[in-house]
Amino acid sequence: MATAPGQWAEVAFFKLCYADFDAGTDASRLFESYRIASETRSGQHPSVTFVHVTTPLTTVQGGLKGRLKSLGGSARWGELENVKRNRYNELLRDRYAGIEPLFDLARLEAKGDSASFWHDGRRYECLATAFTDDGGHLNATGQINIATELMAFLAALPAAE
Repeated sequence: MATAPGQWAEVAFFKLCYADFDAGTDASRLFESYRIASETRSGQHPSVTFVHVTTPLTTVQGGLKGRLKSLGGSARWGELENVKRNRYNELLRDRYAGIEPLFDLARLEAKGDSASFWHDGRRYECLATAFTDDGGHLNATGQINIATELMAFLAALPAAE
């Protein structure tokens, strides 16, 4: 925001990557850092509409290996990391949804939360397999879906004053 584009920007996003989370991430602490940075940015650039974006998800290991891990009490690939991402996303939604612009990328990636998994008796969202070829990045179908949703979201934002 300190560079030339930041001086004329009307809308700005700040999004973490799925790779910013691992099984040991403290989602509450990370969110608190985000909240402070967000408030600072908003105060420094009052004419900019800042959009909060939920953190993207990955798939969770399926197939025979995934089932065997679950039966054996081990976490499947992507499971613990997605638990942390979901916790962070819950904090974003709780704090900003309905108050400030929030683009819920994770919910869209989970196809409205139809893509999910269970961990410790709780259901969590994950990236829908139809939207990825590698378990983490959007494929053409996912890209078109998310881009379409993003354009509709941006079109619905109030006009800059």
